[in-house]
Amino acid sequence: METIIKRISTRNYLDEELDQHEQELVKNIIDLENSAIFGHTFEVKLVDQKFMKKNKVKRIGTYGVITGKPNYMFAGIENDNQSLIDYGFVLEKMVLDLTEKDLQTCWLGGSFSRRTLFKLYKLSNELFIPAVVAIGKKSEKKSFVQNLMGSNYHNRMRFEEIYYDNKPYAPLNALTAGEYFEPLEAMRMAPSAMNGQPWRAVLEGDKLHFYCETTNMIKMKYVDMGIGFSHFDRLCTQKNIEGRWQLLDIPSTSKLQYIISYVK
Repeated sequence: METIIKRISTRNYLDEELDQHEQELVKNIIDLENSAIFGHTFEVKLVDQKFMKKNKVKRIGTYGVITGKPNYMFAGIENDNQSLIDYGFVLEKMVLDLTEKDLQTCWLGGSFSRRTLFKLYKLSNELFIPAVVAIGKKSEKKSFVQNLMGSNYHNRMRFEEIYYDNKPYAPLNALTAGEYFEPLEAMRMAPSAMNGQPWRAVLEGDKLHFYCETTNMIKMKYVDMGIGFSHFDRLCTQKNIEGRWQLLDIPSTSKLQYIISYVK
């Protein structure tokens, strides 16, 4: 849980490249096995400052949103819902591993140049880059954008607002959630586009059914679901909760799309 509490979205980086040791740390984390909930694997690419200089690229992130000289990681994927969920799941695992190594990160879902990345890596037009992750060392100087966006960090929905008990259908709390409390709390603390927190869960016995809240639905919400699942899964592993991800015959509603269940 310490790593999840430590992780924040950093938009201001130092104007210096990562040293050789730090570069190796990043590459080793990216090169680890990256299987995910729905079984997709991705060829995650690292865009470092040397590569950008060589190809005369000044920036990947939009000017003003990201400052300094971070590296970036991304992958080209198929543009379907399960691939998007797995993308968020896999890259957030890497984000948390990088956080443990005292490197800072930030997800960028819209404020980066997809065209530049497609051109640099000659990616197929059939692929899609849903988001990139900036990686670097934090600058203590905060920009207007960092102050503005950072103010949303603590404005999370309450635990009781997003998690429910199936019988009776009532809000979960620390007592009724039982051993799932910390994994669900870790999910609640996950980053999401505009702090939208699309994840919802219903506890039925020892099974958790996860849904995506579909108001103002955008594709990035599926990536956010994967990010949240990554937090949940990490805490389940740490707490020795032995379960598996499984698709069940669970109906969606007008406002909630069923995604997957966690079954013991």
